[in-house]
Amino acid sequence: TGPPPAPSLARRGCPGPGPQHGEGIRTAAFCAVLLLLLTPCLAADEDANYKVDAGDILEVLVPRYAEFSKPYLVTRAGSLVVDLIGAVPVRGLTPGEIAKLLETRLAEFLRHPEGISVRVAAKRMTVRVLGQVVEPGLKEVPREANAHEVISAAGGPKLGALLTRVTVRRKRGDWIEEIPVDLKAYLEGRVALPPLQSEDEVFVPKVETDAAVERPLTIDDIRDSGARGKVQVLGSVRRPGEQTLTEGATLLTVISAAGGWTDDADLSRVRRVPGGEGQVEVFDLQAYLDDGGTLPRLGPGDVVSLPPRLAAVRQVRVLGAVKLPGPIQLPREADLQTALTLAGGVLPNGDTRHVRLVRREGRELVRREIDLEAYLRGGDPALLPPLQTDDIVFVPKATLAAEQPAATVYLLGQVAKPGPYPG
Repeated sequence: TGPPPAPSLARRGCPGPGPQHGEGIRTAAFCAVLLLLLTPCLAADEDANYKVDAGDILEVLVPRYAEFSKPYLVTRAGSLVVDLIGAVPVRGLTPGEIAKLLETRLAEFLRHPEGISVRVAAKRMTVRVLGQVVEPGLKEVPREANAHEVISAAGGPKLGALLTRVTVRRKRGDWIEEIPVDLKAYLEGRVALPPLQSEDEVFVPKVETDAAVERPLTIDDIRDSGARGKVQVLGSVRRPGEQTLTEGATLLTVISAAGGWTDDADLSRVRRVPGGEGQVEVFDLQAYLDDGGTLPRLGPGDVVSLPPRLAAVRQVRVLGAVKLPGPIQLPREADLQTALTLAGGVLPNGDTRHVRLVRREGRELVRREIDLEAYLRGGDPALLPPLQTDDIVFVPKATLAAEQPAATVYLLGQVAKPGPYPG
């Protein structure tokens, strides 16, 4: 007699390895593979229907025009700032709608800008962080970030931060909604944080206490000391933001409390905007430091602003058919010819008879066409308008090869007779 037969799987209520069981395995495997194949398609479809908002980063590809193909940040106003055409409103549009809009706008300057593609590279939002944080200001954060992560992006809370009284301020049409946030309770796992939206403002207040502060404080640490006045210190200081106006505080005191001025601060034009009635005052702090005198008196609600020094150079953008397209630093007396020289010169296929100058005047973009070839032949300086900061110079490509003879060489820069010469 041999060994006893193995127990039947069917007797134990388990499916045996019959045809139906094998079919079930194949069906499950097919569904798993199908799900893996469809997941990228579903994600792509979700991005295609995504409505763009401020803070997002879009990857734009413009065939044949590499200078326009790059990542763009959607500004707080909900626009892309594109060379030549300026601000393009995109908030609430899908990537496909943005691509069509860019094709239409760029067609005014470029030949055949068809085939533009737009991809959402990062879904982000812009949140302003103020108060007792290490680095207050605008922060670009992932769209799913909460108040704790936004404060961390601002360097974390400073000593004396009142974590139980954080406030999220959100604009609702003509009024501001204030949402209280107890960050201490969140860190202890007792509450959840409200979701943030682009353009929200997160404010971390400071505890009012005369005690030595060794950590970020909570409501339990407050000692009665009475409310003091506040002033805002903005501009070219190391830690712009709100400062306490203590008794006997001076202009230098509050600037020092804001970390002192930065290297580019123009101390000769410090502005004090009164919190109540009164005129804006411009104070020469540099003269006070050199020769002494009287500092202006500060009051609660005042705003102190340190502007940057006026630059000795201007920045313009030179684009199109030049050897080195991009931003150019120009001395103030430099002209269009110098700008093209610093951009490496015009390429052989550049159309020097239809150079375009784009300049923002208020909210409008003003366009002017310049015949550089006529200037080089005649030397009339009236043909070259003076350049201004943030001007855009665009050299288009010649539409026909005959318009730009291959045997012509242009000599630019510091030569006695700039202009076209036979090759």
